[in-house]
Formats: sequence, structure tokens, C-alpha cells
Amino acid sequence: GVYDAESESFEKSLVFSGRNALQELLGSSKVTEVSIRLKTRYAQKEDFEQVRDSFLELDVLDWQQANPIVAFMYNTVNLVIYIWLGIVLGALVFGLVNTLITAVLERIREFGLFRAVGMRPRIIIAQVVSESVCLMLLGIVFGVTGSLLIFAWLHNGIDLSAFASGVEMMGMSSQMKPALVAHDVLVVVLVSVVLAVVASFYPARRAVRMNPLDALRH
Repeated sequence: GVYDAESESFEKSLVFSGRNALQELLGSSKVTEVSIRLKTRYAQKEDFEQVRDSFLELDVLDWQQANPIVAFMYNTVNLVIYIWLGIVLGALVFGLVNTLITAVLERIREFGLFRAVGMRPRIIIAQVVSESVCLMLLGIVFGVTGSLLIFAWLHNGIDLSAFASGVEMMGMSSQMKPALVAHDVLVVVLVSVVLAVVASFYPARRAVRMNPLDALRH
């Protein structure tokens, strides 16, 4: 068969041969390296430690130790993704705080009336926080739904064959396929909900610190 790697430089750096032919060439019957590919990346550390403890007489390396350059590129890309994610979530928090403050200012008389009739501050805080969480959950529903639709639309991948030479030099495939990882989606959803709760405390604090009489005169 024909071996076609995603990187031309990777193809030039390897020679593929049958095990028996290579052992005969080297004059040895030993196997110098065994690679293990896992089905998932989430139990990687535990599996690595299990293999290492099972073969104490051998050098057991994880993929980052075996390929430090690839590991550096992988970690760099992850760092860029996390930075962009932080920027997006930061903008989300500021937008949510602005929306909640506007809502609180528009309901000054309502909150003043609540305070005047004896409503406890923690109930007002809970009301503002619950509104914030509801807004965030609504945004999450629309966001996840839109993402799933885009994912379904791009399930065959993005064709980069017009730039095949360039992307192959970077070790990328000319057909980029999106991957949906449930763990990543869950993390973003949970972080968004937590940020919604945190962002709602400042508007909620403004609501409970209003003087009831001044609020009713507003």
C-alpha cells in the first residue's frame, strides 16, 4: 500500500519495514519500541502510570516526553484557545453585569416597595441571581443549539485542498473535521453558570442597599 501522512517532512523522516526484515538487518530479535494508542485522552495519566508500574525494567514515556516538539505545539495551541475563551467569557460577564444593572435601575421603585413591606435582602439577592442564571441558561440553550447545527453542517469537514501544500507543511490534514467533545461542552456550560452567579452579586448588592424611601420617590 501507499503511506500518506499529513506532513511531508514526517514522511521523509521515517522508513517503514516489516519486523522480521528489520530484525534480520539489525541482527537482533528484540523489539525496541512499543506504542500504545488510547481511545480517550481523559484517563491518560492513570493509564500511563499503570503501564509504567507494570514494566519497571523498561523506559516508559508518555507522548509528550516522546515527542517534545509536538507537545510544545499542542500546549501552545491550547494556551491560545484558553486565552480566547477567557476573553469571550470576560466579555460575557461584562455584558451580563451591564444588563442586570440596567434591569435593577429600571426596577428601583419595585425593589424599594419590596424593602418597605419587609422583604428580606437575601430574597432580593436570590431574585436577581436567579434572573441572571435564567438569562445565562437561555443563552446557553441558544448557543449550544447553534453550535450543534453548525457542527452538523460541517460534519464532512472543511475542505482545505486549495491550500494543501501549505497545511501539509504544518502537519495538518487538508480536510479539517470538527470534533464534539462532551466534556469540553459541559465545562463551558458550568463555567458560564458560575460566572452568571458571580456577576449577579454586584447588581444584587446595589438592589438591597437602596434606601426604601428614596427608591419609592424615584
